Formats: sequence, C-alpha cells, structure tokens
Amino acid sequence: MGFIVLPASIPDIRLVYDVYFAAFDGELVTQILFPWDIHNEDFRKGHAAHTLDYWQKDKLQYTYKCVDTETDKIVGMSLWDYHWKERSGEERKLPAVDWLQGEQKDRAQEFIRAFWQRKEELIGGKRHVYCHVVAVHPQYQRRGIGALLTQPGIDVAQQLEVPLYLEATDNATKLYSKLGFEKLNPGVVLSPHVAATDQSIEAPIMVKMPTGVHSFEQWLQN
Repeated sequence: MGFIVLPASIPDIRLVYDVYFAAFDGELVTQILFPWDIHNEDFRKGHAAHTLDYWQKDKLQYTYKCVDTETDKIVGMSLWDYHWKERSGEERKLPAVDWLQGEQKDRAQEFIRAFWQRKEELIGGKRHVYCHVVAVHPQYQRRGIGALLTQPGIDVAQQLEVPLYLEATDNATKLYSKLGFEKLNPGVVLSPHVAATDQSIEAPIMVKMPTGVHSFEQWLQN
C-alpha cells in the first residue's frame, strides 16, 4: 500500500481543491487570486462550478490526483497544460481575471501578467509542457508525493521531446532540482504593489529538458 497518481475526474473536483486550498492557505497566490474566505461554502461551490465548466471546455489541460491507497483520501494534486503543437498569439493571449472587480482585479491582473509575460519571453508559441501547480496537503508533505505528482508532466515532456516549464516557490526549488530541473534567471519579478512588500520580489522559474537536449539555451536555438 502507498500512494498512487491518477487522472482526476469530475467527482474529484471539490476534493482536489480541498488539497489545493489547504496547501496554499495564506500564501500570496491565494490572497491575490481568491481574496475571500477560501473555506466559505458559497465560495467553494462557486469555485467548483467554475472549474467544472472549464474542464468541459478546455482540451489541453489535465488534472491529476494523488491518492493514499490505505485511506482512499486525495492528498495531492497537480495541473498541467500539454502543448504538443505550436500556438498563435491569439491562442496564448493574457488570461482575463473575470471573477474580480476594482483594485482586487487590477492587482490580480498585474500578478498574472508578470508570469504570462516572462513565459512569453522564454517560450512564446513553441511546443512545451507547462505545470500550473503541484500541491500536497500539509499533513502529507515531505513524503515524496510532490515528486510523484510531477512525474506525469516529466513523462509527457519526454515523449514530446519538449521542455517542461514551471514557476516554483522558494521552498520547492530543492525538490525540482533533485528531479533534474534547472533554474532560469531572471525569474518572475513581482512589483511591490502585487507582493504587498516594500520592494519587488522574484519568483523562481525552472525548466526540465528532455533527454538528448543539454540545455534550455540549446533548445531555443533550434
């Protein structure tokens, strides 16, 4: 018995995001994108409905769950985009923050723009695998689950012979380095307004190259 990673299904939506919100409770990303009580039942119902609608429309995004096979509990999740074809500018336009208004929307849009713009500079429309998030419930962290949840993306990137690109947290860079990721500099610079600090902060960017390609720079030249 142990842990197993499987594709998430529609009945898993609430349980998968129970893990996400537990893992990132109080973190900058949830404060900016979901500036409400993330444990409120009305918010969670609305979020689940929005997620279901997105799952039914998107053709390139895949969600995975990690299950504790002894308890059947979902203890981790990861979210991936598999871009096996090159994309036009229209296909990769800046996502809109339609669920917020006013200053909250402006801050969230600036936050998303910073990550989107850096990815555009580095990847553009080229083929790649993108990791949105890897989240492990706090009670199950440091048990190898993060590595298990990263493996599906690693496998697909290797099959496609493309880079796997992600934005890491400072705490996660050690894990990704062990899995063969390299850190790209500079990372994503967040303004004091977005970070709610006295100065800008930098979020790490990491990439894992498929076997046979020695560096990200080498891949860019092809």
